[in-house]
Amino acid sequence: MQKKTLIFNIGYHAGFYSEYLGMLFAIAYCRMNGIGFKLFSKDANFKIKNGWTDYFLPFCEEVTDDFHSTFNSRFPFPSVKQYAKFIYKKLRYGTKTPKWIWLKFTFSFLKQSFQKNFYKKKYNFTYYTFELWNKFYYQLNPCYNYSVLDKKVEKQTLRDLYKHIICETYKFNEYTENQIDNIIKNLNLPEKFVGIHIRQGDKITEDEVYDWQKYFTFLYKNVKYCKNVFIFTDDYQVIENIKAELPDYQIYTLCKKEDRGYDNNAFQNRGLEYKTQKLLEMFASVEILCKSALFIGAYNSSPDMFIDFVRENNSFFIDKNN
Repeated sequence: MQKKTLIFNIGYHAGFYSEYLGMLFAIAYCRMNGIGFKLFSKDANFKIKNGWTDYFLPFCEEVTDDFHSTFNSRFPFPSVKQYAKFIYKKLRYGTKTPKWIWLKFTFSFLKQSFQKNFYKKKYNFTYYTFELWNKFYYQLNPCYNYSVLDKKVEKQTLRDLYKHIICETYKFNEYTENQIDNIIKNLNLPEKFVGIHIRQGDKITEDEVYDWQKYFTFLYKNVKYCKNVFIFTDDYQVIENIKAELPDYQIYTLCKKEDRGYDNNAFQNRGLEYKTQKLLEMFASVEILCKSALFIGAYNSSPDMFIDFVRENNSFFIDKNN
């Protein structure tokens, strides 16, 4: 009997670490259920020329057939509840509704949707991303159930499995590694430092964001010896406020003075050179946080969840009981 196969579309519309975590959970689900895994990244929103291999080493078979751009969406067809949520966000926060939502109401998509099973037979695979999304994303995502990390999978916990998959997949290519090394080198970080991620920007349209004071309140209570702090943030005003109110702290960051909060829709419309540089700086920031003596973040942020899987200890999340 032929093995079932999922073709996962990465870089469909969300930020990089949200997309990566989706892929991580998909790979874990496939391994737990005996399903083969292939990747499609030709149209990834983070691509330079090719997609995944622009920044990372290949780790599995990758397909490049164009029909995945249309059919292989990240989510299943939205429910009435989900459409109501999009409308609420638009009215409450002025959030732009993703284009893929309306694409599914067009005649061309309706016509093509009748062909999706034809492509499965022609190219010999079983599942599009959206067909398994609810199973792997909501069952294996600790954001919805933190205790899921303690679930035993073949004599190991899910955390162990995630870390193993990350070691296999999250490998920078030579270009990316050199760029990241240069970015970090120019920061002149001390040997010991605390790492903090303070997300602002459009995160407020998805979940709660926290004032910088809440992160430093935790720092006051738990770390007395270290005044060196690297801060990963998308809003330079956070840096300005901390420097003004806490002059005795030495603050390091890759955030630029012109950065005033990340907006994924606006970011995707920027030029390739800008997007590439920002992605490299983000990768560098996450590398720094992974190596900090202590890390403070929020679990509702995708980079922070990724960092939690990578780090061994001394990670604290202000929205979780640690």
